[in-house]
Amino acid sequence: MLALAALAAPSVLLPRAARAQSWPDGPVRIIVPFAGGTPPDTYCRVFGEKLSHRIGQPVIVDLRPGASTTIGTAFAAKAKPDGQTIAYLTNSSLTAAPNLFKSLQYDPEKDFSAITVMLESYFCIGVRPEDAKLTLQDFAERVRQNPGNAMGGGSSTAEVANMLFTKAAGLNHSYARYNSNQSYNDLFGGRLSAVWAPLNSALAMARQGKLHILAITGPRRVSVLPDVPTLNEVYPGVIVESWSGFFVPSSTPRPLVATLYEHVDAVVRDPEIQERGRQDGTQPLKLSPEQSDAYVTKDFPRWKDLLTSAGIEPQ
Repeated sequence: MLALAALAAPSVLLPRAARAQSWPDGPVRIIVPFAGGTPPDTYCRVFGEKLSHRIGQPVIVDLRPGASTTIGTAFAAKAKPDGQTIAYLTNSSLTAAPNLFKSLQYDPEKDFSAITVMLESYFCIGVRPEDAKLTLQDFAERVRQNPGNAMGGGSSTAEVANMLFTKAAGLNHSYARYNSNQSYNDLFGGRLSAVWAPLNSALAMARQGKLHILAITGPRRVSVLPDVPTLNEVYPGVIVESWSGFFVPSSTPRPLVATLYEHVDAVVRDPEIQERGRQDGTQPLKLSPEQSDAYVTKDFPRWKDLLTSAGIEPQ
């Protein structure tokens, strides 16, 4: 019986191997659970254009924002596992979500397999240009003296960063949650003292002279902002890192995942994509599917600890 099973095994595997070899079989869709005009949208459109040239098929960016990225992520989890639909996901969608929501329409630990986790990114404290003269300590003292001057942010990562900073600096200021870029308008209008923002979006505004970046949440300074300190330099332990990658439903055959990785990784390593990442202040990771799955698995307890430390309860 064992010999017969061994002989039969290759015929079982042939359809999966053939599926991997025939990919792509038509247009490829990238599910992006973020709003239009955000850094994930911009990144995926540039990425999609280059992937399209490589595979000879259209690549469609499908924006499905809402509920802190969980609406689009739930949609992606139910996609047909044929490689024609991939998802751009972050820690917000997967490793933070179980500790933010009491119920989800997908299982963050079981419903996805990674093609690659390719970027590590950070948040920052952004203030009005006229506050550029302030050091991080000066800013913390001003907040201490005026706790009614709220800070604001638009994601769970921003809220975690704010809570860790609050505890480390001994502050008691208000925090405003946003679901859009309205936080910038409130900052410029004087209703906020600072915003917690993704570094890549803040850099775009800083280059236009509209924003000053006071500090970043990464473990080290970034090359595009050599004079901007990390929060960790002043308040040891205040480090908040995010990541992003491309994923498929977990039932996607492994040979097909390997084929997807070959093409996706080639685009990720494109010099223009790499330079865009550097200009956005991100750190490239370049992980294989197996390394990416292991990276995500290890990140679940990290985010549980971060959210617990920040005092954030599932809603």
